[in-house]
This record gives sequence, C-alpha cells and structure tokens, in this order.
Amino acid sequence: MNMEKYLRSVRRRLNMPKALKDRVMTDFRSSVEARLEDGQSIETILAELGSPKDAAAELNRQMQQYTYKKSPWRWVCLLLVTPTTRRWAKATPKAKHEPM
Repeated sequence: MNMEKYLRSVRRRLNMPKALKDRVMTDFRSSVEARLEDGQSIETILAELGSPKDAAAELNRQMQQYTYKKSPWRWVCLLLVTPTTRRWAKATPKAKHEPM
C-alpha cells in the first residue's frame, strides 16, 4: 500500500469534525514525512503504524473528547420518520401520462 492510500484510509476512519480531522491528519502526515526524512522506509513505517484501521482507532482514542458521540436518539428519529414517509408515499397520487 502506498503512503497516500494509507493516509486516505486512516482519514476516512476518523470520527471527528472536519476541521479537527484536517489538523490531526496534517500532524500525522508530518510525523510520517519526518520519519521518511530520517531514512526509514515506507514499509517499516507502515509496519510500525499498523493497519489504517488500527492507526485511526489510536488517533480516535487520543482525541476521544473531540470525537462524535452516537446518540441513542438516532434510532427513535429513524423509527418516527420511516412510517411517516411510507404513509406519505402511499397518499401521494401518481402522475398519469397521457399519450400524445
């Protein structure tokens, strides 16, 4: 896996607001680039960081106070909206197209 693909994969797994995600990824990228400048190979760096999932989990853990919390209310909202949408779809008359 190349470094850009790895960094994109880590970024996708971060669970935080975009502005914070940008800052965390800038710092993370700088850290990786510094290690490259010190002479470490990409393979060595990736092996030490682990999978993108593991690296993102560690970053999320470190930034835990800033990560999004999943609210239990999201299920209540989903349950309330779904039946309403179905009723609305059934009640809406279908448009009839007449041949010309």
